[in-house]
Formats: sequence, C-alpha cells, structure tokens
Amino acid sequence: MLSRKAAALILSLTILLSGCSKETAEAAPQQAAASALTTSDLNSQLPPLEEADPETAIQKIYDHIDIKGVEFADDTVMEDKFFFSLEDIDEYYVIFSSGRYGVADVFIIKPAEDKMPSVRETLEQVKINRVHEFENYDVYDSLRIADDAEIFERQDYLIMLMVRDEESARKTINHYIPV
Repeated sequence: MLSRKAAALILSLTILLSGCSKETAEAAPQQAAASALTTSDLNSQLPPLEEADPETAIQKIYDHIDIKGVEFADDTVMEDKFFFSLEDIDEYYVIFSSGRYGVADVFIIKPAEDKMPSVRETLEQVKINRVHEFENYDVYDSLRIADDAEIFERQDYLIMLMVRDEESARKTINHYIPV
C-alpha cells in the first residue's frame, strides 16, 4: 500500500518538475505571478480540510524545496537507517535528504495505538543522529537546520520538520492535517 503511494508521489513530483518545454509570451507573466505566491498564500486561499491528507502535505512542502539527493523512505530505510519498529507505525510519509547537498527531511508518522511515546523517542533519536552527522560536515547550514528541527503532534500524527523554511512547512502541515 505504501509503495503505491510513494510511486504516485514520485510520479506527481516528476510531472511537476518536468514542466513544459515550450512557453508562450503570455504564459510567462502568469507563471511568474503564480510562483511569487508562497505556500502559505496558497493554503490561505484553499478551503479548510475535514480529513487529514499527509501525502499531499509532504508533496506540497517539497514543491518548494530544491535540493539534490532527496529520497522517499521505504520499510527498509525506516527500519535500517532510522531504526523504527514498523509494528509501532500505522502509516508514514517520510522524505529525507542524503545530506551531501544540505538537509531537507520531513517525517509524518501515524503511530499505532499506544505507541506515540516510543515513536516519538525514535524520532528524537533521528534528529540527534542528523545533528551529529552535520557537526563534522555542515554544508548549506545543515547543522543549524537539523538542530532547530521541530517535532510535534498534529491529530494522530507525529511530525518532524527539518527544512530551511520551517514556518512555511508548518503552515502547509496545519492546512493539510487540520486539528
């Protein structure tokens, strides 16, 4: 199930990033005006959601992140790289960076019933590990970004935002995962 979601997210990001090869003179000013809108501007124009949509939330956050080495986490990565127990997780949406070109990690995790404390502890350890990683290799202000990463709860989700524009990412989360 998660593999399909990840494949759909990859496909939609590929389509968004590929764009069109031909632009008309009329389309260019419209595109410039649209790109001038921030994520928070767009979120404020959208009607409020009744149900959480973490998949769209993470996609919208990465619409505005231009960094190489970004990957979707699968079950193997969640267990072997981040040390989560998959039995503790109902669903997850995780995109992380290799660290070679900076840091841009977003974790949206829905813990299994009564597993919020153990999942939070593991997520806090992920943050600590990323901070240690960038202590010796601080490229593009990654150490500060990792150190300032916020871990919080929203509905039944545990979220960590380790991105340069955390404020905009938080607004996107607030829209797509309403209280």
